Amino acid sequence: MAAIVGYILDERFTDPAISELAVTSDGFVLAQHEGEVGANDMLGSEADLNRNLLELITAAGLTEEEVGEFGRLQRERTIRYGSRRYATFGRRRG
Repeated sequence: MAAIVGYILDERFTDPAISELAVTSDGFVLAQHEGEVGANDMLGSEADLNRNLLELITAAGLTEEEVGEFGRLQRERTIRYGSRRYATFGRRRG
């Protein structure tokens, strides 16, 4: 989870760090580590990731503004493949 949060915040919390997060058209999250070619690690479903991130930021006591900023960064830094489009934490995009 530290590697994912670090990637979203553009910080390095792990070694190796994640250099790319991608969501497949069927809703699975893939990660690419620094120095690797391609997103070779499947992290699980986007729904599970969003639920876990929401629990983490809730436990961290982030303000509503900080939660919004985190969601914006997550959407901005995550590559999406295919037509399935969901915003952060499971809300469907317009």
